[in-house]
Amino acid sequence: MASVPDAPAAATTTNVTMAWSPAAFDGSAPVLAYRIKLKGADGVFREEATHCGGLGADQATILSARTCIIPMTSMTNASSFNLTEGTLIVAAVEALNTIGYSTPSAENTAGALVQVVPASPPTAPSRGSNTNTAQLEVIYAAVAATGGSPVLSYRLELDRGAGAGFEVVDDSLINTFTITATILSG
Repeated sequence: MASVPDAPAAATTTNVTMAWSPAAFDGSAPVLAYRIKLKGADGVFREEATHCGGLGADQATILSARTCIIPMTSMTNASSFNLTEGTLIVAAVEALNTIGYSTPSAENTAGALVQVVPASPPTAPSRGSNTNTAQLEVIYAAVAATGGSPVLSYRLELDRGAGAGFEVVDDSLINTFTITATILSG
C-alpha cells in the first residue's frame, strides 16, 4: 500500500550562487570576462579568484550564464573573507573587455547569508562513572569540527518517561560539561 514519503534530509547550503545582469553598455568592445569581489569581515572587497576570478578555467561558463558558484567554505576561510554564520554575503561584479575592467557594480544589500554545516555530527554523550540508582551523570564534549563557525551553546533535554516527551532542562551550556541529575522516586 502506498503512503506519503519520508521527510527529506535537512537542507544544507554548501555553496552560494552569484548572479548578475550585463551592463547596458559594453564599452564598444565585447565583454571577455567577469570578476567577483566579495566584502570580507574587515569591510575590504577582495577578488574571489579561485572560483569566479578573471580569466579562470570556468570563465566561458561564467561569461555566458553570468553566474558563478562559490563554496561556502571560501566565505568562512580566515585567510580570505573570514565571514561568520548569518553574515550577509556582499558582492560586486566587474566586467572585462579589451580596454580593461569596469568600475565595480553596486554592492548588493540583500541576498544569501553565510551558512555553515558542521563537518560531522557531535559525538554522543556518555554516562559518567558517578551514575547510580539515585543520580545520572552525563558527560558531553564540545564539537571539534564546527564547519567554520563556533558553537555558541548546547541544550540539554530530558524525557522523564511519562509520555510527555522531551523538556528543556538547560539551554545555556557551553563547551565541555558534566550534568549530574538526582533521580527522585515517585
